[in-house]
Amino acid sequence: MWRHLSATESLSATNAGLWPAMWRRGGRGGSTRGQTGVTQVPKESGLPPSYSAAEVAASLGCSEWWVKEQARRRRIPFMKSGGSYRFTSDHVREIFHILEERPCSAAGAIEKEAVPRRRLKAQPVGPVATLQARSPRRARNAA
Repeated sequence: MWRHLSATESLSATNAGLWPAMWRRGGRGGSTRGQTGVTQVPKESGLPPSYSAAEVAASLGCSEWWVKEQARRRRIPFMKSGGSYRFTSDHVREIFHILEERPCSAAGAIEKEAVPRRRLKAQPVGPVATLQARSPRRARNAA
């Protein structure tokens, strides 16, 4: 049956692989904390490398949440593998292209200046009824 192990015995049992993986620290497959970088794909497979949302966010200079939200709203290209958003190098290039803003030409700048930025207030067509605020309910019920 089970017996109480000392601290050194429990560490050696864990390190030796005697404990099931799900009982070890880090869950089933071990901890993935700190593992960043391009997914390792064998060169002979012919598949392009894929990047995580965190890696794309770092290259764009934004948050991981923003990248995932844009992918969820289908504003940027992505692929979903194993429930997580993944991006190929072509996807990243296209995202940079989508987010790119180019300076407009001098003719375009003049046309944009001619268009007013704010809407003008609409002039009333007929007589305008003035509104009167009601007295508070407490004041009405007290009287």
